[in-house]
Amino acid sequence: MQRIVGACDEYEYFNVLVLGYFENSVSTLENYDLSAMFTEVGFTWKHRLAWVDQNPSTYDSIHFAEPVLSNRGISAPLFREVEDAKELLLRDTTDSHNHSLNRTPEGDGSLGTGKS
Repeated sequence: MQRIVGACDEYEYFNVLVLGYFENSVSTLENYDLSAMFTEVGFTWKHRLAWVDQNPSTYDSIHFAEPVLSNRGISAPLFREVEDAKELLLRDTTDSHNHSLNRTPEGDGSLGTGKS
């Protein structure tokens, strides 16, 4: 994840789509640990994360991490559907902590991976 933070800084693009699939439910303590991990790798208030738990059976248990991250100054709403998360990230891309989508050599808004 530190590579992602580094790419955000390099390309000055701070919207990040995070896809996850949790095998098991996540405890309250694990939610705090997960939130701490985001800050430890360098995500800050300037990043706008949208993350998707692709396992419907664990969504409710991971949802607690959203307000924990918010309390740490990181915007990271949790979504059930990838399209909803993408919609959030593509909305209002001209506000103060987001930049134009065509910042990478690929011009597709990705972080230089060649994938969108």
